Amino acid sequence: LSDLVAHKIYLLDGDKLTDMDLAFMTIKGKPRVAKNQPKTALIRFEFTEILLRIAIKKFFDTKEVESESIAVKTLIEKHIIPNCSQFNCQMFRETRYWNEECDNILKSHYTLFEHLFRARGGTQMTPADKIFFMSYSEFLTLLGEAGLISEAFPERDAITCYAQSMMTQVDELENDKHMKMVLLEFFEAIARAADILSLPPPDSTPEEFPIEKRQAQTLGTKMNNMIPILINMTQKEFREKFKKPDRDPTTNLFFENLYPGYKEQSLFLSLIHI
Repeated sequence: LSDLVAHKIYLLDGDKLTDMDLAFMTIKGKPRVAKNQPKTALIRFEFTEILLRIAIKKFFDTKEVESESIAVKTLIEKHIIPNCSQFNCQMFRETRYWNEECDNILKSHYTLFEHLFRARGGTQMTPADKIFFMSYSEFLTLLGEAGLISEAFPERDAITCYAQSMMTQVDELENDKHMKMVLLEFFEAIARAADILSLPPPDSTPEEFPIEKRQAQTLGTKMNNMIPILINMTQKEFREKFKKPDRDPTTNLFFENLYPGYKEQSLFLSLIHI
């Protein structure tokens, strides 16, 4: 939150962050109103409230503006709107993820992704849960045991990948779907992680693939570079049976499509109802 307020929307200077801390303690000191309201983290309505409190403190209490409403308007027009594009989760999908190359990677390696999802998720399910899901802690454990969590890709970035891949839920107070990742969301979370990690090809050297060249790779290439690591995270029985599909030298796409129903439609569309 401090990084967001000080370095993303430039609402407070570093020496003024105590105002944010006081606002945070005021908000979290109130009685909880719902079962999904965390004790030490903000949910949407609390996040909105803390920004409004900071704006009023910064603009109205200092007499910079004439009213609380103008303070909120100043917050929106000068700090949120000019900087909000960096938080656009949809932009990644439209510019990086929703394309033939990524779709082909997911379709041809569907059994691998599904195996990981089901083998590594589900530990926090209860008898009341009807849909299989993966929690954020299970996702972090998977990436951590794969050796992908590092100084360059800390847990904070992994949690962001998880959160940005989740479908928006109208009610996050009484509904906990935003904390239960389904398979379609798992695909996207892995893709987001691959994009940040920008792994080089498995047989390359650092001299051949400096960081700039790694980051310039297409998302499909980055996902493919992660595949060997993900295979190593599967169960022995699966690894012995799994066969990595071959590529068509003409299109550079994988020949085999291993998920049910791939001939009829795109993977993204076929999984909408899972």
